[in-house]
Amino acid sequence: MADFLVLGNFFSALLGVLIQEIFSKITGNHSSFLWLKAGLAVSLSLTVMQLTQTVHPPAGATALIAVTGGPRVFASRFYYLLFPVALNISILLFIALAVNNVKRQYPKYWWDPEMKLYLPCFIHTEKVSSNPVMEEDVEMVFGAVVSSVPEPTIDELKHRIELLQQRIHLLESKQPVP
Repeated sequence: MADFLVLGNFFSALLGVLIQEIFSKITGNHSSFLWLKAGLAVSLSLTVMQLTQTVHPPAGATALIAVTGGPRVFASRFYYLLFPVALNISILLFIALAVNNVKRQYPKYWWDPEMKLYLPCFIHTEKVSSNPVMEEDVEMVFGAVVSSVPEPTIDELKHRIELLQQRIHLLESKQPVP
């Protein structure tokens, strides 16, 4: 969730600056081949985000600004990664976390490597019980799986549900979650 914002924008900004630097060295002019630089910056940044599973579509504009931003952006070179990109990412993340924490705790978990899925903060404890696996539980787990992960088998889903039940039990009993 937050890693999409941070890494997606970082990769895009880095690729945009690299493309701008390469074309500036080759042509000796910042404004030549603007159409090619813009196309390469956006398409390569989206490709890298897709490969790293950090797709944040607005980050394509971060790469585009790096190659079309004008003399002040071109002069900043790799400092563009810090100001404005890192500063903007920090502000966006702070506002998103503040707004999302008004009525709920978000994020409860950033990443759960054992389950290999992002745990949504909207999981309701009353849905998961000690009863056998119910259809609603399977739907809940399917909804939590990141779209780029291959579809899990029923056995994998049952295992994930058991892990969710264990975590919910630990959370309800106020014990530290591993």
